[in-house]
Amino acid sequence: MDRFSCPQKQISLVDMNHTDVIKYWFSEKSRQHWFSSTPEIDNEIKQRYEQLWINAASGKLNDWQDSPQGCLALIIILDQFPLNMFRDEAKSFQTEELAVEVALKAIDNGYDEILNTEELLFLFMPLMHSEN
Repeated sequence: MDRFSCPQKQISLVDMNHTDVIKYWFSEKSRQHWFSSTPEIDNEIKQRYEQLWINAASGKLNDWQDSPQGCLALIIILDQFPLNMFRDEAKSFQTEELAVEVALKAIDNGYDEILNTEELLFLFMPLMHSEN
């Protein structure tokens, strides 16, 4: 980097919160790839969110369940992101049951009465994916 260029600001894991996940997933760019991704998008999600997924899978983000948007972000991390990050691998379903648990808790908490239609699609998605 020369002395006249500015470093690009990257969101660190420490700074990332559920709002960042929601903004990313519901952005115009991401909406285009909800049901038809590309290797580039899959890689982008993996680079940006894999460590967050690991944290979510180990319970380090359980406090996100205290709000409707936090629950939704956690569901997206546990249910949707693995499908992109680990496409065509068994690992893509590794956190499916955790996503179901979060979705059921969200419903028990009445969050399904608060979220909008697009958000509800992803709140309920783990229940449609689940084989149980």
